[in-house]
Amino acid sequence: MKPVGRRVWLFDLDNTLHDASAASFAPTNVAMTQYIVDHLGFSHEEAGSLRQHYWLHYGATMLGLVRHQGVKA
Repeated sequence: MKPVGRRVWLFDLDNTLHDASAASFAPTNVAMTQYIVDHLGFSHEEAGSLRQHYWLHYGATMLGLVRHQGVKA
């Protein structure tokens, strides 16, 4: 019997739902910072500071990017 309904994928990109290990989370941090550098024109230092600010303020970097940078999630 096939399940009824839609399949949902949940990505925990900022470690709010579980304690991600350093081995798996470090590459995600690098990729998220690089996205800000490549697509928004920030320096690496500025991108890292911006990510930290959004994570502390909103609990998620992506939420800050959506609200303040016009990023479509």
